[in-house]
Amino acid sequence: MKAFFVKYRRLISLMLPFLLYIFYLIVCAIVKKSDNFFSTEMFLDSYIPFIDFAVYGYISWVPLAAVSVIFLFFCPGDGYYRLIIAIAISVLICLIISLSYPVRMDIPHFGDSAFLVAVLKNSGIASFPNIPSCILSNGFFLMIFYKKIHKRSKCLPIVLLFGLILLAWIVCALLSKMTHISDLLIGILIGAVSSLSVWFIPFKQTH
Repeated sequence: MKAFFVKYRRLISLMLPFLLYIFYLIVCAIVKKSDNFFSTEMFLDSYIPFIDFAVYGYISWVPLAAVSVIFLFFCPGDGYYRLIIAIAISVLICLIISLSYPVRMDIPHFGDSAFLVAVLKNSGIASFPNIPSCILSNGFFLMIFYKKIHKRSKCLPIVLLFGLILLAWIVCALLSKMTHISDLLIGILIGAVSSLSVWFIPFKQTH
């Protein structure tokens, strides 16, 4: 049994995001019953124009997060495990904040697209605006840390490309009105702190 877990430990660790998703659904159900909601909107948010098709750039955070996980999954070393743990910490912090200070956003109407309705059904609650920026910043910062440790690695172009795509995603997130500036900044800060903290944890036998 031990040999099985050792051999497939990278695949088994992918169960953690699914457990977090279950916890997220539970938090959504709890927050929906709340009568008191807070707003994170700032006066600067009102100056940002609304562009409806930017929402497709916003929802691209899912494949972008998957790219960072897959990239570190196939890299030697413990960067992959650190990323999974950092994402878990970031998402848990966001959900705890959401339980303490429930936030509800007014999500724009994007037409009669059944796809967008299904994807964005919980986007206005459960601290959802923070979670994508947390996860993406986790992936970006841990890819940078991995590059600094493995100086001979040829992943620099991938890291730079991911950074540029992350900047484009931030623009799309703001233009689609799917997040407020404060949510975005808090999410990036949580992702940066959790990534930095996890990077200093000693790992053994993770290759």
